[in-house]
Amino acid sequence: MLDAANNAVTSAKSDVTVAVVGSPANATAWVKRANRIDLARVDEPGLRMWCYEDGLPFRDEESRARLLAITGGWMKALAHARQLATAKGAAVNSGKLLKDVKTWLTSGDGRKLVAEAGVGPANPVLAETFLSVANLVGPDGENTWSLVELLKLDKDRVDLERLATEAGFDSLDDVVTALSALGCLTDAATGRLRPEPTLAELVLNGAGGSTT
Repeated sequence: MLDAANNAVTSAKSDVTVAVVGSPANATAWVKRANRIDLARVDEPGLRMWCYEDGLPFRDEESRARLLAITGGWMKALAHARQLATAKGAAVNSGKLLKDVKTWLTSGDGRKLVAEAGVGPANPVLAETFLSVANLVGPDGENTWSLVELLKLDKDRVDLERLATEAGFDSLDDVVTALSALGCLTDAATGRLRPEPTLAELVLNGAGGSTT
């Protein structure tokens, strides 16, 4: 599909732009694309605008920071917060909504977010690699080279290099790149990679459904 899109752009008589939306399932096809645009999780400025436009009761920085911390900026969780706010009406307060969103995440519905993020059972190499990262990497994170070497040492639990090869990735480095592109790995304050906290908490509490 990506090759077809490139051919369409090349053969077009006028300037055209073709966007192809990928998914975690076909990460091997897009992970090395230089012109890839990563669809990141919602950040604080985006959340502020979203809350304002949708009239959500997160009007101050503190409540938005708590919403961002609980949801991780994942759109599935934020969309659920919006659904709850709409159902409860104008009288609902942010504290009650935050409790309800947390309850939703820690229930079986948290598995839906894990699956949508790309680290559910349908994507074994992404799921197992993220689980290893969540188990092994602290809040300060690791640089990419150190992270890959650390993952290789987790062979007693699962052979991630073998899984990567079987899934069609050229290397474990590409799996880490894919997880970063999907928003599952974030830049720590040090500029190094660490697991996204909301997703890591869900996976470590059993919402990931490890394939091993």
